[in-house]
Formats: sequence, C-alpha cells, structure tokens
Amino acid sequence: MKAILALALTSMQALADSTKCYAICFSSGEQSAAYTAGVLQGLSETLGAAETAYTSVSGVSGGGVNAAILGSFPVGQESEASQRMQQFWLNTATNQLYHDWLGGILQGLLAEPGLFNDKLLQEFLTTELADIGHMQKFVDVGLTDVLNGTFVD
Repeated sequence: MKAILALALTSMQALADSTKCYAICFSSGEQSAAYTAGVLQGLSETLGAAETAYTSVSGVSGGGVNAAILGSFPVGQESEASQRMQQFWLNTATNQLYHDWLGGILQGLLAEPGLFNDKLLQEFLTTELADIGHMQKFVDVGLTDVLNGTFVD
C-alpha cells in the first residue's frame, strides 16, 4: 500500500512539474528595459533553463521590445533571447535615433506630430527587429498613447 501511495504521489508531482506555466513581465523605460535584459540573463544562468522556461511574456513600452524579442524565441532559449535583447539595447546606444526638424523644436510644436523627427528611430527599429518573426510564446505588449494618455494593449 505504501509503495502504491508513493508511486501515486511521485506521479502527481511529475504531472504538476510538467504543467507549470512561467510568465514574466517587463516594465517600461529604456534604462530599465536594458537592465531587465541583463536580469533575464542572470536568472537564466542562476536558475537554469527549466526554471526560466517562460511560456507567457508581457511588456510595456521598452519592455514591449523585450517581450517581442523573448517571445520570438522558443521556450527554453531564454538565455539566447536575453543576449539578443542586450544586443538590441547596446545598438540603441550606438545609433542616432532622433534629429531636429529643419525648423527646430518650433516646427515640431506647431507643424509636426512630435518635437523631434523620429524617422531615424523608425528606420532603426525596422532594421534592428527584422529577425523577429512568429511568436513562440504568448505575448502581450502595451503602449501608452502620448496624445491622449490612454493605454493601448
């Protein structure tokens, strides 16, 4: 009887372990988004692939970029994804992402959708994230519409 009970408990534990769902959420802000890419690397190295096999990921703003990158990697490749995230943030530091309008800030205030011309940022994102393909995890990305302050999921 004890052997059957032990076998049943072992089977239940194995089933519980195989059905774990790990999720991670990345906050906004470029500095914290770059920081969390390194934190994910540390978690992967410290805890191992089994404990950081995220099946769901979400992020807001800069954290949304991290979520998209991580989401494009298969479950179990979080270490590789964190390296790709870190490379993305390093590349933002070595590229010019904004420039002034010809008419300066006044043109941005009066005639354009923003203070700075973000064409360089759009080109950077298009090029830098070209390898981000089909999502391998459940991914939810949120942004704040700065024109009206509403959250967009």
